[in-house]
Amino acid sequence: MKRHFLIILILSGLAVHGQKKIELGLSLKPAISWLKPNTDEVESQGSRFGFTYGLVSNFNFGENYALGTGVDITTMGGKLRMNNLVDSTYKRQEVAYRLQYIEIPITLRMRTKEIGYMVYYGHFGLTTGFNIGATAEYDPAGSNQGGEVDIQDEIALMNLALNLGLGFQYNLSGTTNFVVGIHFHNGFLDILTNKIPELSNPLDPGEKNINANQNRLGLTLGVLF
Repeated sequence: MKRHFLIILILSGLAVHGQKKIELGLSLKPAISWLKPNTDEVESQGSRFGFTYGLVSNFNFGENYALGTGVDITTMGGKLRMNNLVDSTYKRQEVAYRLQYIEIPITLRMRTKEIGYMVYYGHFGLTTGFNIGATAEYDPAGSNQGGEVDIQDEIALMNLALNLGLGFQYNLSGTTNFVVGIHFHNGFLDILTNKIPELSNPLDPGEKNINANQNRLGLTLGVLF
């Protein structure tokens, strides 16, 4: 009995040793991003093209499961139309945001067994972002025309988003795999901290908080080693 138990332990150890526990790689993710306003009198006016690049780490804890994480640099944004003070007059004005974050995703990654040279995967989890840069460009009707304006003090430091994705891995050679997929990030937190004039009473306009969530949809390209 003890001998059988010892054999089982040895075989289990060999199986664990034979499985690659950690995958490291690089990724590039072009994406379309947009801002979803949660404030009356603020309207979404379009999307912005951006991209994400960084390091990928997958910690395998089973044949079909892994914990995915990494560190990314992300550029995203969007366009909003809102009330603004322009040349001493309150007007509707379009603002184009360009935001940059350091992001740390934590996802559960599920994948099939290898089918030919392909492995199909899906993942879901959360991505935490920390703002490292923010600029805005105002439409030509505004007094701020002439380039981008730094607005980092109007952007919340942290963002949190639901992270969903699916795709496939193609084996190039040995443990090297090329990754292609799509991903969607749905922001949970309000990322804007500034106020806008409330024009319900034009003679005595008050102020109200402006809130918006950041969303994006994009392509995932990467290499795992």
